[in-house]
Amino acid sequence: TTTAHLLAAMFEASGRHSGVLGTVSNRVGGRDEPVRLTTPESLDLQALIARMVAAGDVACVMEVSSHALALGRTAGVRFAAAVFTNLSRDHLDFHADLEEYYAAKRRLFLGDGEVPAATIAVVNVSGAWGRRLAAECRPAYGPRLWTCAVEEAADVRAVALELAADGAAFTLVAPRAGLEQRLEVRLAARFNVENALTAATAALALGLPVDAALRGLSAAQGIPGRFEAVRGGQPFTVLVDYSHTPDSLENALLA
Repeated sequence: TTTAHLLAAMFEASGRHSGVLGTVSNRVGGRDEPVRLTTPESLDLQALIARMVAAGDVACVMEVSSHALALGRTAGVRFAAAVFTNLSRDHLDFHADLEEYYAAKRRLFLGDGEVPAATIAVVNVSGAWGRRLAAECRPAYGPRLWTCAVEEAADVRAVALELAADGAAFTLVAPRAGLEQRLEVRLAARFNVENALTAATAALALGLPVDAALRGLSAAQGIPGRFEAVRGGQPFTVLVDYSHTPDSLENALLA
């Protein structure tokens, strides 16, 4: 959710109105609408995208759930870029095990047919599942595969992290784009540095204007319910976070 909203903010800062489909809300023509499913059923999805076009949106950033991939809801959608953030224990009421969960997510990148020639793959290789996916994507994507990681080897890296209660700073290193730049974001915690890095990598891979896109990333506000600080002048910290898995709860508590 956070990565999708950050990428949409980078599109907007680059002068490209962007719709958003996801868990918190759908945004069509700049207006937020309630959500029933993270990724709508196929007919509803196509109708939403058509409404975006009619409303003047030129891009759509979509959260694609593993349920949607397993059930074919995104069939017929041609993605300019497919982005992998992470995989941890979740949705095992639907998938038999983590291997089946991974296989569903993998379909976004390596589906049943050939990989579209124009599609870019962006993979966060900070974890073992991402490293596996990148290795499996490399033969099909070649130079259209972009990897990213926090303080590890990758095409795009975040190094020299500074974490604070109200945000984070890091140096974005992207030799492929000839870029090394210090960035500040308004999101706290290391996992949000990963989210910001993944969104930035997708923006670079898609060829968004670098200066404008990174300004949009730095200016982006927090996402409702995602490590969201409640600031009422109280002498203690209150955070609202949708931590519903062991991994997300552990990350929130560690942060």
